[in-house]
Amino acid sequence: MNASARWFIDDETHDLILRSERTLNSGEEITISYGSKSNEELLYLYGFALPINPNDRVTLPVSLLPDDILLDDKLRLIQEFKLPPRLTLNVNGNLSYESNQLAKILSAQTQATIDQENEYYTPYLRNLFNEYLNKLNMCSDDEMFIKYYLDSQKLIVQNAIENLK
Repeated sequence: MNASARWFIDDETHDLILRSERTLNSGEEITISYGSKSNEELLYLYGFALPINPNDRVTLPVSLLPDDILLDDKLRLIQEFKLPPRLTLNVNGNLSYESNQLAKILSAQTQATIDQENEYYTPYLRNLFNEYLNKLNMCSDDEMFIKYYLDSQKLIVQNAIENLK
């Protein structure tokens, strides 16, 4: 569906303005586009999620352990590559390029394997994905849109686990 209007904030008055993109017929519904947003963004910004969302993704925050013997080297590489402190899975459960780089760094156990896929890479990801899936399974899905969000997150993470095989 094509949007018939767009919204914006007026710079001077800070009013929310809804402006037609074309001439509308009397009684015609005014529609806007939410853009290419994940269910997480739709739920947070607009209070709903879609049962099927081709733009959906999962974002997993990650951190380094303070007692990691490679902490300084990992931090240096993360900063050098300008990697965000999170892993992102697309709707098919695949890691983005940046997330794949980050997972290689975080999973490394030796200096020699710090920036490449190593024997700890798959177990690291499997553990991270399973922990997140367990957290999702503990959430209440009493409301329809929360259920859509949780179901889509679970499906993406399940796909990611399947992709590790």
